[in-house]
Amino acid sequence: MTHRVGDALIRAFSDKVAAQMGMRFGANRHDVLLRAANALAQRAGATCEAREIQQWLVRPWNPADIQSLAELFSVGETYFFRDPAAFDILEHELLPPMIVQRRESTRRLRVWSAGCSTGEEAYSLAVMLSRLIPDHAQWDIEVWGTDIHMGFLARAREATYGDWSFRGVPDLVREQYFHRLDADRLLVKDLPRTMVRFEYANVMEPPLSAQPFDIILCRNVLIYFGRQQARQAVAHLRGALADGGLLLVAPTEAGARCFDGFEAVRYPNALFHRKAALSSDLPAPPARLRPDTARLKPALDRSLDDAISRCEAALARDKLDAALHVQHAALLEEAHRPEQARDALRRALFLEPELTLARSALQRLSDQLGHRHGRHRSHEVAQ
Repeated sequence: MTHRVGDALIRAFSDKVAAQMGMRFGANRHDVLLRAANALAQRAGATCEAREIQQWLVRPWNPADIQSLAELFSVGETYFFRDPAAFDILEHELLPPMIVQRRESTRRLRVWSAGCSTGEEAYSLAVMLSRLIPDHAQWDIEVWGTDIHMGFLARAREATYGDWSFRGVPDLVREQYFHRLDADRLLVKDLPRTMVRFEYANVMEPPLSAQPFDIILCRNVLIYFGRQQARQAVAHLRGALADGGLLLVAPTEAGARCFDGFEAVRYPNALFHRKAALSSDLPAPPARLRPDTARLKPALDRSLDDAISRCEAALARDKLDAALHVQHAALLEEAHRPEQARDALRRALFLEPELTLARSALQRLSDQLGHRHGRHRSHEVAQ
């Protein structure tokens, strides 16, 4: 295999990956693209990586092409009810008034998990909706899970998961909505499973459904995008939302300046974006969050600690992977360790300066920490 690929060629390949898939690979991650080119050339039976890249540059890409690259780039680390504070806000603050309004009208709800990976988030949403709507059989409820990785979607449709995907999930929820197949695997029961459908979709392309969604979750997707690609993806997500609909992204993505046409809906531990409209028939959400997750805190803390430990073990093997540092930062912020999350983002940006959403997240965290330390110093002076 020939390994001589010029800088201009690899930059052009990086630009096309960003345009087609959103993901931005700067100079410090060109080795990832070279490994991908090597794998693509081997699959095609080619002997020259440079020639393979040239062929990818000159022809239009179809979903199969994007799928081939997604298999080489995607991580796929997720679990049920990840970010429990956000799920608690949805279940106890945002969805109830929406359900009351819809019960008197269409009895229809549509929710989209964009970048769903292996499906845990989509099934978590279905479990939550089945709890909130006991007469769900008399409703039209759809939960969509989409991804560009067909292998992940196949696993999601199988609906079979290992115990690691349930870290922090109470035993009562496991028993009510999942069937244990053996010592290591659980199967999603029919009740939440029938609400969910999985499809291929790329957030860099216009929405696949003509019917608007009430809520979209797109978490830990945009953080790897350049600013232009993030704006394009958010515009597509906004186009898929009903007026007054809600968008939830990851904490490390929420502060990015790419949410034109949205208004912030702030809670103590989460930030939602509501699609701005001239009017909305949905009641405004209450201002305070009920602390329903407090009883689960020990288990949730343990699950986050486990995830952080796994991420740190991966970083010990490859300290130069900017994407791993971003994932580390997201987990640390979720665990309410903002100083360490800030440091992880700094390491990511040192390796990959083009991660503009990571830069926005770093600015947001630095501002928060600065305000906190400033208040602390003011208090000391006052004393």
